[in-house]
Amino acid sequence: MKTIIDAIILDGKYETDDYKLNVKLVIDKLNQLKMYVWDGLEWSDKKGLNRVYTDETSQIQYDDFVDRLVEIEKNRLLYEIAKSIDVDQSYYFEKERLYLYIENKTTE
Repeated sequence: MKTIIDAIILDGKYETDDYKLNVKLVIDKLNQLKMYVWDGLEWSDKKGLNRVYTDETSQIQYDDFVDRLVEIEKNRLLYEIAKSIDVDQSYYFEKERLYLYIENKTTE
């Protein structure tokens, strides 16, 4: 049995751009955790498939946004909160300044 959570992560730090990622969290019966993330991606000869901004400031801010998401994923806080809140509810990670909005939850 596993739980699949579809969510949106929004940035709460930068006002210059609305950084947003679609996330799918998978939590299986052995408590193995997986996160799948997607956004408007582009191909770069230097980095491969990634998000590229022509404005250097926007690129730095976006990279910071992603780093903050990775931090809450690594310490498993993202999964714990996502499991504990209901569909159509949100949670604000104050330290990381990220919003988590739960769109759907299913159990297989």
